[in-house]
Amino acid sequence: MNMDAIIYASTLMTTTQLTDMELNALYMRLLLDANPVGTLGYDKAEALYTLENGTRMHAMTRSAFARIVTERLGL
Repeated sequence: MNMDAIIYASTLMTTTQLTDMELNALYMRLLLDANPVGTLGYDKAEALYTLENGTRMHAMTRSAFARIVTERLGL
């Protein structure tokens, strides 16, 4: 299994716990490159934020997250 598939699968497992509203709120923060701490759903998705003291996602995780948002919300 390649690394992209592994990261996608683990990101999907985490985002499945999020409501659509939480997923969208975190995605907006991601697009704005803003600190997600305190954002609706952050407590459920904190494991995805592995850089800069839990405030940034790794580039591969960001890519998987964006793909999941597109698939789930059609954005």
